[in-house]
Amino acid sequence: MPASKAIFLGADGHLALEDVTDHYSPTGAQALVKVRYSAVNPADIRHSYMNLYGSVAGYEFVGEVLEVGPDSRFTKGQVVFGQSMPGYQRPKYLGAHQDYLLAEDLSTYVLPNGLKDVEAVTLPTAALTAIDAISNILGFGLPAMGIDGLDATDRSILIWGGGSIVGFYAIQLAKLAGFRHIFATASSHNHEALLAVGATQVFDYREPAVVKNIQKAVKASGALLTVAFDAVAAGQGIFEPVSDVKVDLSKSTPQIALQCLMERESEPLRLAAVLPVIGDERWKMVLACRPLGDSAFGTLQDPAWPLRSQKAIQWLIDNHDKALKFPPREMVKGGKEGLQALRRVFAGKVSLKKVVIEHPM
Repeated sequence: MPASKAIFLGADGHLALEDVTDHYSPTGAQALVKVRYSAVNPADIRHSYMNLYGSVAGYEFVGEVLEVGPDSRFTKGQVVFGQSMPGYQRPKYLGAHQDYLLAEDLSTYVLPNGLKDVEAVTLPTAALTAIDAISNILGFGLPAMGIDGLDATDRSILIWGGGSIVGFYAIQLAKLAGFRHIFATASSHNHEALLAVGATQVFDYREPAVVKNIQKAVKASGALLTVAFDAVAAGQGIFEPVSDVKVDLSKSTPQIALQCLMERESEPLRLAAVLPVIGDERWKMVLACRPLGDSAFGTLQDPAWPLRSQKAIQWLIDNHDKALKFPPREMVKGGKEGLQALRRVFAGKVSLKKVVIEHPM
């Protein structure tokens, strides 16, 4: 394995571009991958505030298989893409923001004909997060994929943060689930793009009257809105740098979204969010990575959930040409530009664009 560089993640969001001195050799079902592109997510830095630091940053990658372990289902020369598992001081070989990595069997996929590598690298983390929200946490079926669950037909859903990449894919998943009304929030310049992928109506979250506007639209539709997915979970002051500004939780996105809903005795609220919601256990946190089994990162899970997630994303990959639209991309080149991109994405300065780093670092 030639010498290479990587973006390392330290405590409190510290990033550094450093040489990789380790030599990676695949064992078991692993594959050694020469990375062509890695994609940037807010979690690349946010996880350092969740005590998940001390290794190479990044989760999403696409590249060519150079070597395989004895139990690998991949072959030398194949192009694969996927995401790696998070973890405290996880092995360096798992990080996506380096030129070579070891891909594990779970959440690694063969690039199909017709799917561009720069498109594929935008998919795993956000799509799996959206799948977990719609199908696992909220419990709705995805009939086209053969995944059972609650019937979304004639139901409504609110997706707060539709302009995030997770929200962008969640709208498409909600449409595939069969929701009749898909209400979303986003900056006004992103409304057209979200309507094009399946949103019924989109509202500017910056508008002071956004809650009233959504309530009015729901009433006009004749729908009952009891389901919400917060794809940003912002304004809680958690898993981010410490600030001197006092946090007003009533202005956090989960609490604002909650005001738009209408709970009924016969129809309880179903709430999912990308982060824990302080003081309200009705909101359930979604995960992009679900290991096989009955536990995920110290919490119990339905062992069927990771299987449902993998079945759903494989269906999206197989049907990418007719069932999926990919977000716009912003391309950056190399480690120095990539490092700055990680900071911009974490700071929320990129909207409805997936930042992709071209390698080598």
